[in-house]
Amino acid sequence: MDRGIGDLQIFKFITPFLQDESMHLILGNHEYFLMQYLANYLEDKEIPRLGSGLWEAFGAESSTIAAIDKLSIQDKERLYAFLDGLPYYIEIEVEEKLYVVTHAGIHADYIVYNTDDKIDVIKSIEYGMERDKRGTLISIDIHHMPAGQKKALDKILVVGHEPTVRIGGDNRIVKNNTYICMDCGMGKGFEGRLGCLCLENGQEYYV
Repeated sequence: MDRGIGDLQIFKFITPFLQDESMHLILGNHEYFLMQYLANYLEDKEIPRLGSGLWEAFGAESSTIAAIDKLSIQDKERLYAFLDGLPYYIEIEVEEKLYVVTHAGIHADYIVYNTDDKIDVIKSIEYGMERDKRGTLISIDIHHMPAGQKKALDKILVVGHEPTVRIGGDNRIVKNNTYICMDCGMGKGFEGRLGCLCLENGQEYYV
């Protein structure tokens, strides 16, 4: 979302893959911005509104905004419901390793600890989304946490949002024993690429 033209067509293209669960789509900040913009037309939605000017400042294409403006109210309702149904995270187990895939990570103000002093990744994500959805979806806190805190994560955290070129990754996937960052800089101004990772064998692929 917000990374070129044809955003709405992409949603249509991936829908069959989401339905047969061969693909998963996770809510990110740009999908949330779209929900906020749609809410300008849908009075019953309890969500902060977002104007077109501010959304463009966040990266929206004017063509995307124009396409949404032309949608019927019924199609706007359907699109909002589709986005509202997206998960904040998914859990994956590979060779007895537990991964949590989410958009940006965890917000440092909403960390939840287990009784064994490990950080409960899922509860931290859920608490952050409950208290500050936008702040959690744009948080880059995971990349700047002390090493001791990262080691305390109770599951391996897989995130995007922050281009790896900003955290020493040179538009390559950054991975270690505690978290993985997948954003290889396909956004505007980063001249990056799409990064893909096979969790079964650790193989990286770039497009």
